[in-house]
Formats: sequence, structure tokens, C-alpha cells
Amino acid sequence: MAKRPRLGIRVSMALAVAVALSVGCQYEEQVCSEGEYPVKSRHGPGRACATEGKPLPHGYTTYGPGQTPTEP
Repeated sequence: MAKRPRLGIRVSMALAVAVALSVGCQYEEQVCSEGEYPVKSRHGPGRACATEGKPLPHGYTTYGPGQTPTEP
């Protein structure tokens, strides 16, 4: 009888790992929050997020077409 609980634990752990891996593949991290877009520093490697409809922060500019970062 001692083998049954161990088998149940192994099956549960395998199921948990499978679920975690399948959810991880569907997750896509966003660079900026909703209502914002990425901007880059004019004078260095910095970047930030600007609110749509508001002026850019001082010292920042927009990314060119096709240059928008895909990772935070």
C-alpha cells in the first residue's frame, strides 16, 4: 500500500510541471502598460514608456518603424 501514495505524488508533480510549462509558453511580457508606448533616450542607452496622447518626456524620442523593442 505504500506504493500508491508515492505514485499519486509523482503523477501530481508531473501534471503540475506540464501545466506550468504550457502556461509559460503562452505568456508574453509587454514592454509597456496599456495606453503607453516605448521611447528611447536621445543621449544614451536609456528607454522608458510614454503615455499615449501626451508629449514625450524631455530627452526622449520614438523608435523608428520596425525598431520597437520586444523585451522589457
